[in-house]
Amino acid sequence: MYFYYCDELSRLKDTRPLDDDEFLSVNWLTLSEAEKLIDSGRIVDLKTIMAINYWKTIEVAQ
Repeated sequence: MYFYYCDELSRLKDTRPLDDDEFLSVNWLTLSEAEKLIDSGRIVDLKTIMAINYWKTIEVAQ
């Protein structure tokens, strides 16, 4: 598994088509908002939690 960090994202006007069984929603969050969602139990996926914790270590190092 790889995690990538980017601090210069922009919204795309045209998105790529999804597979018939693929459902994707994009939410723009601050680190604090993401941590609150973990604490409240709304984010429970371990890969997402690991990515947020990685983001946290990057923010602390800066």
